[in-house]
Amino acid sequence: MENEPGIGERNESSKRRRRWQVIIGTALAIVAGGLTTTVIDYVNRPREFTSVVGGFLVTTPVKLEESKQTQDMGWGKLEVHNFAGRKGNAGFGVMYIDYPQEIIDRDDPNAMLERGVKGAVSSLGGTLLHESTIFINGNPGRDIVVEFQKEGTDGTYCSRCYLVKNRLYEVGVAAEGKYRGPNKEINNFLNSFKLTGD
Repeated sequence: MENEPGIGERNESSKRRRRWQVIIGTALAIVAGGLTTTVIDYVNRPREFTSVVGGFLVTTPVKLEESKQTQDMGWGKLEVHNFAGRKGNAGFGVMYIDYPQEIIDRDDPNAMLERGVKGAVSSLGGTLLHESTIFINGNPGRDIVVEFQKEGTDGTYCSRCYLVKNRLYEVGVAAEGKYRGPNKEINNFLNSFKLTGD
């Protein structure tokens, strides 16, 4: 058949999918880990948090603590920048990763985001309840809701991820309990995410 990819091309495509899912899984583990990680509550009222280097701002009900993690992708290492905090039984977080431009140029942004969604569900061992296409400043993204279990406890992960040039952003909330529909505090956090860079 015409245009059928060869074995080498299929293997490379499969490797790219797995690498993308590994990164998404790493980010989710950091945020979802807020269910069991103790972080002191910030304030009772939301406050704006800005990362100049990260190029974003978000209005958060908790203090976001910054951490970094290096992920070996086989073809190179990527640094995961994470900002996370906890309030009650929920973990709030924003993370970003800068990909080499050549990796972005070789793939389709929407296909990458779709694989990211699958990676998110797989990493949590959960069930995808909702997925929709979204945009921020014209850049594509995905809005998802996933139900999962962590150490016998039901949890819900609400997340929005965006691919902005070669940078992947993810803003999410992991909360204890099954999904019961839209939550005002979670939606306020997700909706408040803005880009501040060029």
